[in-house]
Amino acid sequence: MKEIQKKLPEFVEPKNLSEAKVIINNLGRNMAEHAYIIGKILVWIKEQLKHGEFIEWIEKNVWFKKRTAQNFMAFSEKCDEEGLLIDSPHYLEKDKNAKFALLESPPLPKGKYPVIYADPPWPVDSMLLEKWESPIGDKYLTMTIEEIKILGLKISECTADDCSLFLWTTHTFLKEAFDVIESWGFKYHCCITWDKISGWSLCGFHRKTEFCLYAYKGKINITQTGEYIPTLISEPKRKHSKKPEIMYKLIEDHAPFPRLELFAREKRDGWISWGDEV
Repeated sequence: MKEIQKKLPEFVEPKNLSEAKVIINNLGRNMAEHAYIIGKILVWIKEQLKHGEFIEWIEKNVWFKKRTAQNFMAFSEKCDEEGLLIDSPHYLEKDKNAKFALLESPPLPKGKYPVIYADPPWPVDSMLLEKWESPIGDKYLTMTIEEIKILGLKISECTADDCSLFLWTTHTFLKEAFDVIESWGFKYHCCITWDKISGWSLCGFHRKTEFCLYAYKGKINITQTGEYIPTLISEPKRKHSKKPEIMYKLIEDHAPFPRLELFAREKRDGWISWGDEV
């Protein structure tokens, strides 16, 4: 189908405020209807492509980015469940999309877990600093801070009375990580710093460290005899976003079963894994 190039429509000034209201609401209904169709098409496109190809297709072929594509798709699915939402273009409202994304995400494994290990997909694709753009923003699907926080509603259903949380974050999202800890119902205790040996530079700083924040709910259930968990670990970085192997061993040696890993990149013996990549 040939793309149709259109000129901007002529602006006609409303006669009064009442007419302005009618025009805006009518245009809003049209936007919602168009968003629904776009979302349905995007769902169809994703089904035609192999795993990992959808984001690249979006970047090359349409005018919006992956986050907007996700919003369109979520909106179309919500319309199918609740009827076409034409009162206003709801796909523009982040809070509703975040809450809907929570409902659409896979359910967490059933059970009560005394250990939660999480490496959230922080929104690196939103990192813009003058002419610099995050070099890692297109590696994987990300979540907004609000979406990550809201996930706590599900997490609260599967945490044991005494539960440890190991939460990975970066320099950029360190402040937001503390907000996530609180929204997930945990209390911050200490920070484990990972020296990646090598890193990247920005604004005069060489960033070669990441952080695993330890928090707890109830009582701290980490073994407090024998060797301790260090707050500084050194291990060369591996594949992008893959965390140091030693963290798994430290948790296995000092924390009780069963252990739930959120946003896991691969399955691991002795762990329950949850995430898009597994």
